[in-house]
Amino acid sequence: MFGLLTEQTSLIIERHLKARSVISNADKPAPIFNSWLRHVFPSLKIFTDWMTCNANSFIPLPDQLPAEFGPHPDILMSLAKVINLIRTIDRTHIQLGSNLTTPVILEEDIELSGFYPLLTLPADTLQTTSDTPLDEAKDCKRIVRLCFFADYLCGLKQPVFIYNVQQKTYHPALKSVIHSERSKSPANDNPNSSIEHEFHRSEPTSPLSNSNSTDQSSPDTIINGIDMKELKLKKRQLEHQLAEKQKQEQVVKDILNTSRLIEIEVIPRFIVLDTNCFVNYLPIIFKLIRQGRFIIIIPLIVICELDKLSVTTIADDDSYEHAEMVRRQSIQAVKMIEECFASKERRVQAMTGEGTVLDSIQFRNEVKKN
Repeated sequence: MFGLLTEQTSLIIERHLKARSVISNADKPAPIFNSWLRHVFPSLKIFTDWMTCNANSFIPLPDQLPAEFGPHPDILMSLAKVINLIRTIDRTHIQLGSNLTTPVILEEDIELSGFYPLLTLPADTLQTTSDTPLDEAKDCKRIVRLCFFADYLCGLKQPVFIYNVQQKTYHPALKSVIHSERSKSPANDNPNSSIEHEFHRSEPTSPLSNSNSTDQSSPDTIINGIDMKELKLKKRQLEHQLAEKQKQEQVVKDILNTSRLIEIEVIPRFIVLDTNCFVNYLPIIFKLIRQGRFIIIIPLIVICELDKLSVTTIADDDSYEHAEMVRRQSIQAVKMIEECFASKERRVQAMTGEGTVLDSIQFRNEVKKN
């Protein structure tokens, strides 16, 4: 049913887009949907809402009828076609957002509010402006919801849709059982094979062939306590699992090959400085404070060490010149820190060993707890 609906909808949308391009003008934009689409899209949205909340119920795709009975439209192919078509509809004259004046509430959402299978559906609070036609805004919201559903299918553990970045279109990543069998079955190439199969199946067998003795060469017999039929069934199951795993790996490879590479740049917000930073890189610290891009964290114990280093040049394992350089740098560092706190520099903070942020360093002797 859903496949027939999406297949017919895609045909109607194609006709509507052609008619829309003819009647559209700059003064009055053409309507987003015609009357037929406006009646059908609430049903499509409810279908996709249910599929969003119950992905395990339709993956893999169920085939209710055998392949030889009735029409079997490709559900995912027709759904992808519908979504690709509605994404091309010009909706720039419709304003939708979360901070506008008029809420856009759909009739189908009101009708099915509290329906248990849809309780896990993500809520949206789309709004529009007061001068926007409400029917057009509702149609636009349904398009947004279907596009969201397509993105959702792309993000599943076993992707159902693949998004082609170059073409900006969705394509199905799965194929129903019937369509897979039809594409692989040799019966499509040889129409006489089915007739021959029926002939052999209806051919009478001789009563002499029914013997009480068991054929040891038969693959379904029990040999040495081993059920060969069960082994064959297990083999088919393992082959099916292997084929499904290879198919999923191929889908992931296709997604990686068609998607854009994303480069993530991690920029820190906090920089924690120690005593050596102030002694050796004081000009760089001064530049960082002036830029204001980072929050400079100065542990209280570092300030205490700088105070001690600024009043002495005695060092057991160091030369006098280096000790004097450390003293001068420590004096400048303490002066710079005090100026930052005096001017209430919000990006320079002092922190105790317990993690408490200090607003002032006037009292900066920290007592260690045992």
